[in-house]
Amino acid sequence: MKGVRAGSPSGIKLTLTREIVWSLPKKAHGRLFVIRSAPKDYENLRRERLKMAMQRKLPKLQAWKEACARTILVLENGDMALSNHWVIYESAEAALAGRADRPDEVWLVDTTIANEWTACCLIRDGQGFPDDETTHRFWNFKPSELEAVG
Repeated sequence: MKGVRAGSPSGIKLTLTREIVWSLPKKAHGRLFVIRSAPKDYENLRRERLKMAMQRKLPKLQAWKEACARTILVLENGDMALSNHWVIYESAEAALAGRADRPDEVWLVDTTIANEWTACCLIRDGQGFPDDETTHRFWNFKPSELEAVG
């Protein structure tokens, strides 16, 4: 038996699936097993999301670059289960391939933990993970201590 319910709590697309499998041993009957799953083409979907974001953001950054400003694209990750800085870096590089409007830097801010965010530089001047061999590979900070600008 299988049941599916889809919804969007607080704007998050969520699908709950219930399966009852006859092959489970008796001691597993009546227990709840929580699993995570992703679409088979999840990495392609990630690359497409990054391409779309870059199509929207990079022309704006390019206008500033032409005015001699240093351009920095900041990406946010809130997915603890299926994402990490390496897979996001690989997708960002794929999305930037062949673009003339590449930003000077690409940073990733991981907001998975609500009260402690982590930032790292994915790309600087065309080099991936430029801070890996330094003492500042990752920057941890509390969002409550940030100041609003603008």
